Amino acid sequence: MVVDVTEIRSPFDFKGLESLLKNLDGNFNGISLGANGMPNFQQPFDYKQFKFGQSNPTYMITDASGKQFVLRRKPSPNNKLVSKSAHAIEREFFMLFGINVCNKDAAPHRVVPVPEVYLLCEDESHIGFVFYLMEYIDGRQIKNPSMPGMNQQDSSAHWQAIMQTITAIHSIDANKLVRCLPAKHFPQFQPEKLAKPSTSSYFQRQIRTLSAVAAGQSKVVKPIPHFEKLCQWLLENAPKDPSKLTLIHGDFKIDNVLFYPNEPKIAAVLDWELCTFGHPSFDLANFLQPFQLPNQLNQLLYKPDKN
Repeated sequence: MVVDVTEIRSPFDFKGLESLLKNLDGNFNGISLGANGMPNFQQPFDYKQFKFGQSNPTYMITDASGKQFVLRRKPSPNNKLVSKSAHAIEREFFMLFGINVCNKDAAPHRVVPVPEVYLLCEDESHIGFVFYLMEYIDGRQIKNPSMPGMNQQDSSAHWQAIMQTITAIHSIDANKLVRCLPAKHFPQFQPEKLAKPSTSSYFQRQIRTLSAVAAGQSKVVKPIPHFEKLCQWLLENAPKDPSKLTLIHGDFKIDNVLFYPNEPKIAAVLDWELCTFGHPSFDLANFLQPFQLPNQLNQLLYKPDKN
């Protein structure tokens, strides 16, 4: 397949990465390995950057033998991030790790397809940013939710695959998953905390976090019109959390899934940095968001090269 990558737009310390991987047997602080460790990729590496809309820059790396893997990093060093929660790739790494563990015991229709993770590096001295490495999945990314060029039968099959995957995410064994999540990055999801009744709902927590982000951004750009009124309406009308602890993706949209090259089946769900436990209606509402927008606006949003 033709991979949607460009030359490097947002560089990092390539030599630092190569040195780290070459000496990985050493005693490095801030390194976490996936279930199967780091594969033996051969240097030198060739670097390309994925093209479409990552808030966390993402790169395809090809080794000397032609094998490929993916590096995903924060957009800035930690001390320069406006919102650390919006770029929490450490959480993403451990969540992918945990989902893969849960998949081993899941029924086939309840497997959540995600890449295998190899390594997380929280020490910014190596490449200048926190980053992690994961498996490269060869798949099709559909950017436009209207699925131009597909007949009705094919588009329906793709939608069915998407709905099955959303259902699988919300069906994950949350109690098993939390055992894979370290307290450092998931203090609120430790068993002793989850055993206590929550004093706030998922939507209340989201509104509190997004209000703080909006306040910070409004120092640089104009405030969002009617933001406070919208937040108040949501607080008054949003549903309470479900009784069953439920994982949500947090940013489920069509360009965050990869389909297999030749069939309407999802090969991987990407971009998990906003995942948490919450209300499943949020994922559904977020996914259906493009259908609430005028077609003309959707056409602008899904042609980033021309706009």
